[in-house]
Amino acid sequence: MNLFKRIFRIGQAEIHAAVEKMEDPVKMTEQGLRELRDDLAQATEAYARVKALAIRTENEQAVCQKESLQYAEKAILIMQKAQHGEVDITRAEQLAREALSLRRQYYADAEDLGSQAVAHRESSEQLLKNIDILKENLAKWEK
Repeated sequence: MNLFKRIFRIGQAEIHAAVEKMEDPVKMTEQGLRELRDDLAQATEAYARVKALAIRTENEQAVCQKESLQYAEKAILIMQKAQHGEVDITRAEQLAREALSLRRQYYADAEDLGSQAVAHRESSEQLLKNIDILKENLAKWEK
């Protein structure tokens, strides 16, 4: 029985020695720094993508707002032409309704895009905060 205990203890000692070699603190710190740098690079890339998406969404919102205003102006213009007798009143009312329907659609699209743009901006701000935290941690560990 004693022989088995001694063999077991020798085996344990060998295992502990192997684990200690694998857990070299310098290597673990270097690995941690590499992982932090990788995380920083990924976060920076994600920030750039989200920021670009926010800008693109804001531009699309501006286009929809402009289209909405243009269709409202077209509805007014066609009704003015009908009042001056340049266009049949029935046809003018039909065209004005279509223009106002398109105006409502573009307005709704602009509202949706506005909400999306706000969400993208908030996400980009949060990513920027995370990037700052990663930079601080990296600077601390590199000292």
